[in-house]
Parts: sequence; structure tokens; C-alpha cells
Amino acid sequence: LHEVKGFIGRNLELWRAPLCPNPSFQLAFQEPDRSSVLRAFRNSELFRSNFDSMLIDWLNKPLVSHPCVLTIQEHQSSVVSVAISPSGKQIACSSADGTVVVCSTKTGEVRSVLRGHFEQVSSVCYSPSSDMLASVGWDQRMCMWNVKTWEEFAAPRSFATILNTVTFSPQASYIAVAGGELGGSEESIF
Repeated sequence: LHEVKGFIGRNLELWRAPLCPNPSFQLAFQEPDRSSVLRAFRNSELFRSNFDSMLIDWLNKPLVSHPCVLTIQEHQSSVVSVAISPSGKQIACSSADGTVVVCSTKTGEVRSVLRGHFEQVSSVCYSPSSDMLASVGWDQRMCMWNVKTWEEFAAPRSFATILNTVTFSPQASYIAVAGGELGGSEESIF
């Protein structure tokens, strides 16, 4: 479904002013061979009976459907929060599975899977200098990670309630966390 929505969004303008009599099939034919969009069009009876010999195939098709979209599928549960490092080189994704996955923004390669929480990790945030990553979660803990070694700077700090968000001040002099459950809240700056 994600590939189909992307295909329609990328090509909506071309359907409004078609350059050829069958733009839908031509555009689908230009999708990568493994694309679910192309497979659906090739398997349709309308395509096989009317357009198969009329379409122009690329000699150098792209290997992926969306070269500008990075898909990270390392979590065992839903992703709750994402943060891109100020350097733009890494993305950290927190999950309901209690982990933080850090990947390269260029390749999607997993750099580290951080396991410092026991429940959902609700928020992650990089320090302005990209050397620290903070994570907070429903286990009432805040973890601080060294971005070079992916080890914790110190023992996790515990709070009286679940934590929902974390952020650094512009010079990383302070870290602010906020959380709470129905009927109460906690905000801390330290």
C-alpha cells in the first residue's frame, strides 16, 4: 500500500496532462522490477491484452522504488519517536519494544541497537553537538548514550512517573524531561 500511495503521489501531475495515451501503464512499467506496483500492472488482464507491446522499458531502471525514502524495519513493535542527529549522519528510532535503533541516514545500516529500557521508549533526542543521545520511557528512566561507543554515560536516572519526552538546551547545558499519567505530571530540568 505504501508503494502504491507513493506511485500515485509521484505521478499525479502526469495523469492530469498525459504525454502518452496510457500514462498509468507506462509509469508503472518504469517502476523497479521488484515493485509491487509493476507486478500488479503486469498481472492485470488489461495490461497483458492491450499494452504489453506498446510500452517502453528502461535500460537502467532504479533498483528501489523510492530512492529518497529510508525504511528501517529493525523494531519488533511500533516506532514511537525518531530523531535525526544535528550532523545529519544518524537517525535514532525509539520503539514500544523497549529499544532504540540507530541507523545511518545515508544507507539505513544499523549502527547500534540500544537496550537500556524495560518498557516503551517514548522519546529520543540528540545533543546539539551529536555526541550524546538521550532516551526516556515508560519505565520511568532516562538513559544517556555516548554516540561514539553506544555505551551509557552513567547509570540510568529514575523518575517518579512515566516519561514522555526529552530535549537538550541549545548548548547542552540542560536536559528537560516531561512525563506523567492521568491525574499527575512531572517536569524536570537538570
